[in-house]
Amino acid sequence: MQTRSHGDNLTMSEAETDLTVRRWKRYGKDRLYVTGVDERLVGWWDLLATEGHPESAELASALEGAVSGWLARSYVFENA
Repeated sequence: MQTRSHGDNLTMSEAETDLTVRRWKRYGKDRLYVTGVDERLVGWWDLLATEGHPESAELASALEGAVSGWLARSYVFENA
């Protein structure tokens, strides 16, 4: 897997999946938005409530995988 980090944004490239995770923090909310290579929304994750909102049931695992990867990398960078 290749990853590129740009601040709070992360691009994850795998053999089958290319996803971009973008963090959005405004108005007391803290969310991750996950999009595919075609810029279509996979879903969003509420970091405060720790719950996902996939665009469809079929995309739930892709959303969870992307968020898990982002959280793991975020933890490493914050604790380095």
